[in-house]
Parts: sequence; C-alpha cells; structure tokens
Amino acid sequence: MRLHSTVRDIPESLSKLTNDISNTDSNIVDIYHRRSFGSSTLDATVVELIVQLRGEDDKASLIEKLRDLGHTVTDPDQTVN
Repeated sequence: MRLHSTVRDIPESLSKLTNDISNTDSNIVDIYHRRSFGSSTLDATVVELIVQLRGEDDKASLIEKLRDLGHTVTDPDQTVN
C-alpha cells in the first residue's frame, strides 16, 4: 500500500515516522523523499512510503493509528468526488 506523510525538517522526524510504522507490525518496502520538488516547504517535506501490512491492519486503520500518533498521513490512491 502507498502512503504520503508530511514530515518536519528536523532531526529524528523521519525516524519517528518509520519507527511508528514498524510498531504497527508493518514493513516499509520503499521510501521516497525528495525535498527539492513538489509540495515541500522550507520546514517540511512529503515522503512517499510503500508499506507491506503484516498484521490484521488494513490501510485505513494504519492511517488512523499514525494520525493518532501525531503524523500527517494521506492516502494518495483515494479518489475525491
């Protein structure tokens, strides 16, 4: 599954996100972080993650858990009507 998360440009913010994902018994398959383009700002950037779910979680519950932990997470595959 694919997720987008906005992380602050401070030490350990990306580490916190990846640790919180691993604590949900999920595995990060790929991560894409490019600060020079797109919706990045001077103090934050969007990170794209490809995550393999290992537990009983589905995409919506993983997003909810990460948001509860203070992360800004969106589903780039969700269509808006």
